[in-house]
Amino acid sequence: MTAELAKVKIFLQLVYYFCNASYHSTISSLPKSFVDSPLLAQGWIPLRDLATFKKMKGLITQPADIAESIIYSSSELFELSVDGVYLRRKTEFVASKVFKEMFNISLLAGYAMEAVGFDQLVTVVEVEAYFSRFGEIQNVSKHIGISTWDERYNLSFFIEFKELDSMIKSLAATHMYEDSSIQVRAHRKPDVSAAMVVISQAGSTYPKGKIVEFKLVSDVIESVEQYSIQEQFEKYATVAMIDYVKGNATGYIEFKQSVALEAISVIFNNGGLHIQGEPIQLRALVEDEEQMYWMVKAEKQMIQGPNRISVLDLAHAAKFSKQAIQQQKITIRRKGKAKKIKGRTKTGTNRLTKYHSREIKDCDSKLTDTAKSTNIHIDETVLSALGVKHGKNGVGKTTKTLKFNKKFHNLKRHGTSDSNAMQNLLEGFDRI
Repeated sequence: MTAELAKVKIFLQLVYYFCNASYHSTISSLPKSFVDSPLLAQGWIPLRDLATFKKMKGLITQPADIAESIIYSSSELFELSVDGVYLRRKTEFVASKVFKEMFNISLLAGYAMEAVGFDQLVTVVEVEAYFSRFGEIQNVSKHIGISTWDERYNLSFFIEFKELDSMIKSLAATHMYEDSSIQVRAHRKPDVSAAMVVISQAGSTYPKGKIVEFKLVSDVIESVEQYSIQEQFEKYATVAMIDYVKGNATGYIEFKQSVALEAISVIFNNGGLHIQGEPIQLRALVEDEEQMYWMVKAEKQMIQGPNRISVLDLAHAAKFSKQAIQQQKITIRRKGKAKKIKGRTKTGTNRLTKYHSREIKDCDSKLTDTAKSTNIHIDETVLSALGVKHGKNGVGKTTKTLKFNKKFHNLKRHGTSDSNAMQNLLEGFDRI
C-alpha cells in the first residue's frame, strides 16, 4: 500500500467514526477515564485512543499517521489541536454525502471527455465554445493520431470540465457540429491513482459487476444491428439492456445479474464473440468506470424519459404475442367467425384491460414522438409493432400489416389494428 493510499483510507475511516450515525458509538468506545474530560465536552478526542480502534489499527503504525492524513486531505470536516494530539469534527455531517462529494472530486480529476467526429479544420477554441454550453471548461486539448476508441478517426479532443455535473450532462447529450455527428465518451486518464478507486468504493451506491463494454472493428460498424449484438451475449447471460447506437464503434451490455467478469471469462474460453466473422473486443467496467456509466445513464433517462419498451425484450414479447394470436384464432374458429380479426377480443386471455388501454395510449404517443426525433434511436421493429411507419411526409400511422422478421420467431400478423398489435405486445410483456 502506497503512502498516499494509506492516508486516504485513514481519512475515510475517520469520516465513518465521526459521522452522525457513528459519532455516539465512537464516543462510547473511548476509555472511561476520558469521558468526564473537559476536552471531550469541547469535542476533542485523543489520537492515541482512535489508534486503538480495531479498523484503524490495520491502517496505521502510530497515532501521528492520523494527523498526517488530516493534513493531507485538507478537509474542512476535521480540526487538529495545535499540538497535533487531539482531533475533533468541525460540524455534524452525513457520511454518505461526504463520500459522494469526495468521489465527485476524484472522478472529475481522473477523467476527461473525449470527442471525435470533428473536421480536421476545427480548432480548440471552437470546440471549447461548443461544449461550454454544458458548463465551465477547465481545459481542452487536441490529439492527432488514430483514436484508441474508434480507429476511423485520427483527430480527438479531450475536454476537462470544472464541475462533474457539466461533464455528465455533456456525456448524456447527443451532439451535432456543422452537420457532423460527434461522439463523446468518458476517458479515464492513465495516471488515475489507486486512491481514487478506494474513494469510489466508499461512495458507491450503484450496482456492480453488470456492465461490459464492447468494441467493433471498423469493417462492420456501419452494418451491425443492435439485436445481432444482443443475440451474441444472450448465449451466455441474461441481458437487461444494450446501450448502442448504430454506426458507433463501442457500446455497452448491461446484464441482469452481476456476472460481467464471469461472462467475459466464459466467452473467451469459448473462442470469443464474432459479428459477421469479425471479433468483438470486450472488457468489464470496474469501480469508478462503472459508476461513471450509471451516472451518465441516469442523466440520459432524465433527458429522454424511461424507455417503456426495450428492444431487448422484443423477442420474448414476440413469442408470447404469437401464442396470444394463435389462441385468438382458435377461439374465433370455434365460434364460426371470420378468420380475419377485427376490433378487440373481450374474452379470454386477450381482454384489453383499463391498464393496457392506458399503456397503449401512453406508449403509442411517446414512441411516435420519439420516432420524429433524431436524438433517440428507436428500433424499427418496435415502431412496426405500434403501427408507425416512415413515409414521404415523415412519421405516419398504418393499420395494414404487422410483421416480425425471422429474428423474432417469424411472427406474422396481417390486417391487425394498432390497438390489437399493442395489446399482444403488452400482454406478452406481462407474462415475461
